[in-house]
Amino acid sequence: MKKNRFKTSAAAVLIFVMVVSCIIVAPAQDAPASWARDAVINSLFHEIAYSAFIGEYSKPVTREEFAMIAVNVYRIATGIEPAKPASYTFNDIASSPYRDEIQIAKELGIVQGTNAAQTTFEPSRSVTRQEICVMILRVIKVIDPGHGYENIKQNSFTDRAQIASWAIEAVDFAFNESIMQGTSTTSLVISPLNNTTREQALTLVYRMTDKWRYTVPVSQRLLGEMNLATRTIAINNTDYLEDYLRDSLLYRKRDIRIVLGQGLARADIEAKIDMISAEFKALGYFHVPEIESYTIQFASPVYSVLVRYKNSELRFPDPAVKAVNNWEEFDRWLLMQVRTGLAEAAYDFSDINMRSTKLVAERIKSLLYAHPELNYVVDKYNVSSVVGNISRYKVEFLLAYSEAETKNVINQSLKFAEDFIYDNLRPGMSAIDKEIAVNDFIVRNTAYHTGPELPAYVYYENGVFFNKTAVCQGYASAAKLLLNKAGIYVIGIYGTGSGQPHAWNLIKLYGEYYHLDVTWNDPVPDGENEVRYDYFNITQNEILKTHSIEDSSLYPVAGGTRYNYFAYTNNLFSSNETVLSFIKAKITNGEKELTFKVTYPSTAAEIASIVRTAHTELGIGGYEFVLSPNEKLGVYKIYIK
Repeated sequence: MKKNRFKTSAAAVLIFVMVVSCIIVAPAQDAPASWARDAVINSLFHEIAYSAFIGEYSKPVTREEFAMIAVNVYRIATGIEPAKPASYTFNDIASSPYRDEIQIAKELGIVQGTNAAQTTFEPSRSVTRQEICVMILRVIKVIDPGHGYENIKQNSFTDRAQIASWAIEAVDFAFNESIMQGTSTTSLVISPLNNTTREQALTLVYRMTDKWRYTVPVSQRLLGEMNLATRTIAINNTDYLEDYLRDSLLYRKRDIRIVLGQGLARADIEAKIDMISAEFKALGYFHVPEIESYTIQFASPVYSVLVRYKNSELRFPDPAVKAVNNWEEFDRWLLMQVRTGLAEAAYDFSDINMRSTKLVAERIKSLLYAHPELNYVVDKYNVSSVVGNISRYKVEFLLAYSEAETKNVINQSLKFAEDFIYDNLRPGMSAIDKEIAVNDFIVRNTAYHTGPELPAYVYYENGVFFNKTAVCQGYASAAKLLLNKAGIYVIGIYGTGSGQPHAWNLIKLYGEYYHLDVTWNDPVPDGENEVRYDYFNITQNEILKTHSIEDSSLYPVAGGTRYNYFAYTNNLFSSNETVLSFIKAKITNGEKELTFKVTYPSTAAEIASIVRTAHTELGIGGYEFVLSPNEKLGVYKIYIK
């Protein structure tokens, strides 16, 4: 997850010098203090600290342990999987369990040796508060080297004289950014020479990752259910298993520890990972990680899923000629060409069946069709064969912006999506709750564009994100991007709605497909904060009552019913009697707006009669109500005055 770039300054490169301190530490404890629990759970989920490190929270954190933590923060923030070191600088780390991380941290410039020759590291030595501030600042500088850290504000610590000269600016920086706090409630004391405990280290790092949005805080669901004693989570149904695996893979977790219950088995884990991996591959690495391989280990009762991720290539080769073996590879590099603003590139096709300007052009058309955010920057494209090279084809784009502007336009939307996810879609939430949050945000913050002029942005997510107005393609594009970035498989569908050209989405939840039309969930004229759910996860039979699909053979058949909005919220009824009971209960509770769906043939007149019966049986007179029906789908909204 990319971070926000805060307007913060700090000093230039700092020299890291170890200071010996003789601080008595309380006996190690088996559970973190209440103030540290959220930080520990977030660190465990995001694998900022390996599971073997979680525990004995009052022990001083050591240099080798913090090197491990620092490298994991770097990995998570950048999405880069550091390679195993080819050699090692220090001669005293051979037995360290974090030998690789120490060397990687050294190569990144996060840690240094403890002697002038840089041959010793002293991995088991404790880390003081001032030292951890230095390493935290170094981590931030490595992740964001061009940010600028000058002219940092100095603080009036009463023990400022105890801070080493090489640490003073880092301590000021950490305090100013609310990463490091004082140790006294009566005066500004920083205690720079005190050792840092494990729970303190994880809390400081959590504040940093939260401040810079390197990680997304976990949901209340995971905060309540994560078992710190076993460093696992207990999962009792396949849907929850899918939610947890999807989030773990989305955030590049490498050791996913699970305890299964309710008849779940290893095969369920394998099936879910294979499905999610295939979906991630279809979504593309610009949105989600690529999974290279995984293995499952079992030490009763814990299943440990060990995952390897690909380091996605983010640069087009120079010169811009790329050999590709299949259409999947072409898709990958073609999308990269557009996203990096490269107007011209050539492709060498090893497969003779791919060597056709018509086929290549059709492939580009379908790709841009599936990625509407890219149409915003592409005006035209041309495909031509290269004379004298039968395998080479040149793809030229007429871009609406310069290379730098193209990257900026695309990155603006991606940045908006990442910020939305950070603020609204926490790891541990169910996929349908994430979908509800996306639907509600778009509907509440967007008005359907009805003016005579149609600026380009209304067709894309930019209209929703930055202009608060769009047409159907903009609604569908925004929903697709937000849900794709959350790791949920969503594709766009084109056809008609009430006979007019229309776009909406097909979403896959827990192995089943549903139609989602966010545009038709937004009332016109726009009602402030009013959200409908008539077209939230409906079947193909239902969508075809009002829509037509341009080429239905291109899409899976949507037959899911479990996660229709009204089924999920228990507002789906199969008889007049159950509708009557529902309405009476809502009136008794004083509710003024009621929405429900029926599974049997009904009319607005019949539902209106039930509303009157409910008031009569409750002995209520002098009432008024307005009924907003969707008889084709059996959805009714009642406003009681």
